[in-house]
Amino acid sequence: MVAAMSLAELMETHAPITSDLVAVECVGVESRADGGAATTVRLIIWELDGEQRMIRDLKEQELRWSAEQLADPRLDAFVAGWAAALGEVFAAISEVGDVSKIECYLPCDLLELSALRLKRPRSADDFRDALLQPSRLGKLLPAW
Repeated sequence: MVAAMSLAELMETHAPITSDLVAVECVGVESRADGGAATTVRLIIWELDGEQRMIRDLKEQELRWSAEQLADPRLDAFVAGWAAALGEVFAAISEVGDVSKIECYLPCDLLELSALRLKRPRSADDFRDALLQPSRLGKLLPAW
């Protein structure tokens, strides 16, 4: 339960992650019997009609974290780096005004927990850089 509380605090600190056209919110964190946690994450895609924003698409999904992932001493750096990477992706999407790449994604596609298996990232900046690689969240960046 301590790990889930820590994860809840981390998610509360770094989410929601928003831009004019895209947002990710964490709407809940629960402990699991196996020592892991489940986060409920919502992906919202907005459409602009003049100055009014309307929801174009909304997806909500429960994402599972293993006890091993929660025990990783780099968890806080990972969550901070993830939030920074998503913030950059969302800002780029809003700047271009094209949500076509992200509208077919689910919240699980945006979490990229595989980055916690990497040995090199230690800081939030390291994780941001790793997550912005084209094989991860970088694939959502518009081609400039």
